[in-house]
Amino acid sequence: STYFINRGWLLIKKDKEREALPLFDKAIDVAGQEDKWVTVSEIATNLNQMEFFEDAMTYYDRLPKNEIVDNPQVAFEYAYALEKVGRDDEAIRTYETVVKLDSFNERAWYNLGILYGKKERLDDSIAAYVTSTDIEPLYAEPYFNMGNILLTQGKYQDAIHSYTEYISLADSPEEYVYQNIGECWMELGGYDYALRFFE
Repeated sequence: STYFINRGWLLIKKDKEREALPLFDKAIDVAGQEDKWVTVSEIATNLNQMEFFEDAMTYYDRLPKNEIVDNPQVAFEYAYALEKVGRDDEAIRTYETVVKLDSFNERAWYNLGILYGKKERLDDSIAAYVTSTDIEPLYAEPYFNMGNILLTQGKYQDAIHSYTEYISLADSPEEYVYQNIGECWMELGGYDYALRFFE
């Protein structure tokens, strides 16, 4: 089994993905019953982390449900793959399973925030981002996304606060965050502040 897996990864490194997948299938076929699902999961997770999301899904979809829901890390990777292939409703359900298994997974809460936002569940989205930053206060991205939602909701002071937190934490803040803060100040009547941020 290991032989076929290693050959498969070697082919992927040579950009021969189509040739690698049959070797992964062979590795699964020859794996002992005890190792079969571990092998499938490892192949899926590695493909996922290499951003071969569609291929990863073909392996994740072979796993029995309990092999996913009983393992927070596998469930997280599966949810991420679902998200990347556009199966958002399934991704949400899976991330919700992840945070039940591991309530301190700030990445799962953050990704839930993104997906809730896509579904216009804005209050749920903000709650997920807040939970993410409660777990990891130095996590910049949730503050930026919260600011965007608060801006669209007309909660300009809260949006400014969120954007300011983002700027203080981000290594390289998105440039248009300053434009967004300027818009908030303009809506609040703080035209001098708005001009500074627009500049």
